[in-house]
Amino acid sequence: MKKLLMIILFLLMPVMAFADEGTVTYSESSIQDHNFVATFSFIANTGGTVPATASTDAITGWVCQIETNPGAVAPTTLYDITLTIPSGLDIAGGQLADRSATVTESIIPKVDAVGIYGCFYVDAQAVTANISGNSVNSATGEIKLKIWSDKESPL
Repeated sequence: MKKLLMIILFLLMPVMAFADEGTVTYSESSIQDHNFVATFSFIANTGGTVPATASTDAITGWVCQIETNPGAVAPTTLYDITLTIPSGLDIAGGQLADRSATVTESIIPKVDAVGIYGCFYVDAQAVTANISGNSVNSATGEIKLKIWSDKESPL
């Protein structure tokens, strides 16, 4: 009997190891002629970790506004987000640090080191959402990128 129990536990260990990974999903919705919204929805695992596993499809367009919304199970106050392209560059320019756990916030990307803000052009690249600084068990939230998909700048 003891041997059978050990075998069952051994077989279940891989399932238990992957059962609590947390998730990030991605979706797109069109809002007007040249505009669309790319949305990341996340759920942290029981340790508060959110995997950096979801990326957008290849985006070509100007990311002009980014909105963050803590979910029904709020993340840790002042959690951080980066939105990276394959080179590792954060397209928000660090503006998504210290997010609120209680209210929806919106930023315009910081496009250079001296403090110029505006739309960030993404040229046929995937964007990956990275959430850190959260320790809340099963925290949820959304990140919405508002994108102008015309090649001409919206400004």
